[in-house]
Amino acid sequence: KIFGPECLIVHKDKIYTGIHSGEVIRLNNEESVQPITKIGQHCDYIFDDELCGYPVGLALDTQGNNLIVSDAYYGIWQVDLKTKKKTVVVPAEQILPGKGANRRAKLFNSVAVNRQGDIFWTDSFSDDFVLAAFANPSGRYDRVKKTNEVLLDELSFANGLALSPSEDFIVLAETTAMRLRKYYLKGSRAGESEVFVEGLPGWPDNLTADEEGIWVPLSVASDSENPNLFAVLAPYPRLRSFLARLVALMRLPLRVLNHIYPN
Repeated sequence: KIFGPECLIVHKDKIYTGIHSGEVIRLNNEESVQPITKIGQHCDYIFDDELCGYPVGLALDTQGNNLIVSDAYYGIWQVDLKTKKKTVVVPAEQILPGKGANRRAKLFNSVAVNRQGDIFWTDSFSDDFVLAAFANPSGRYDRVKKTNEVLLDELSFANGLALSPSEDFIVLAETTAMRLRKYYLKGSRAGESEVFVEGLPGWPDNLTADEEGIWVPLSVASDSENPNLFAVLAPYPRLRSFLARLVALMRLPLRVLNHIYPN
């Protein structure tokens, strides 16, 4: 029994995934689960993700027999599938350039690797999650090729990534906006972006591309009978700003109390 597999990678008839304990595992068959590596620290409670680590994004490397792993709290790593040696690519403490201010990533998410070995990855938000969801979006996704380069900023919880077959554009999921965004990597529109699909019936998560298109899993469904609160508030920036300030005021005394009496 495994907990929290989010991204599944099939390689040589084996399935690789990351789980809540912070481990990357290989499923050899229905009865065999083999640990490959652990990104986070030792932990007694596997759902303590900030300590254990949580590998939520995986991609096969095009430059060797490696797995590129995005751990939500410990950054981007390269894992050799033969030796199981792991090497950090983007450390969690690294300061990244952002729109208006430089900042650390708060939630490393999805990864994709092109044929040249460049790594695309998403930082879902760089602020408090509740405030980021209600206020202006602050997620971003970055391209890494020795140094980080921000391609898009101020996204609504940047999540899954999928490269086009010709690698002339990349599609990313904006989870709380319930849409997919397309970013042009080549051609006359390189550097531009546009909404690719809007009005999805739920929150898009990890994306998987194949020869026919893109598979879009929805982590939370939403329709007219079960509306998405973030989508309802999207057209009202003043209301979102008010709610963000209200949430901050409500949480302030709890933070002070927790500082005095740590839990």
